[in-house]
Amino acid sequence: MAEGHRHQCTITAVCTLVILCIILFAQAGVGSKYIHDCPRQPFIPIYLLVMGGGILIFCCKKMCSYVIAFFFFIWFIAGNACIFAIYKPNFETSDDTYCNKTLYLFAFWSTIFTYVLLGVILVTCCCDEQEPNHDVAV
Repeated sequence: MAEGHRHQCTITAVCTLVILCIILFAQAGVGSKYIHDCPRQPFIPIYLLVMGGGILIFCCKKMCSYVIAFFFFIWFIAGNACIFAIYKPNFETSDDTYCNKTLYLFAFWSTIFTYVLLGVILVTCCCDEQEPNHDVAV
């Protein structure tokens, strides 16, 4: 049964990484398209652009640097703070306190989905079931 659990963990990890790569490409695209469309919080499109583009570059070069990983962890926290600090922004372009609806909602939901993916990884791979020992001592 342990072999089956490892196989399930591997499949889950691969599927999660594929979904994460799709989200990262989308983040880079949305961030670059709407780079000047959130005067209320100009950091949000920059956050998406750096998160999407930067991590993809990091993964493509296969660099394993704790400094870069730490940077993206802090960047993720900063992005969370900016996104959730202006929750329910003005989507009307009538003044400088607006934020583009597509940009904001994409940043909001892609961040939420990142938490969901992390939860799936934790539940599937880290919570290894303890199997009862059926060996009988003779």
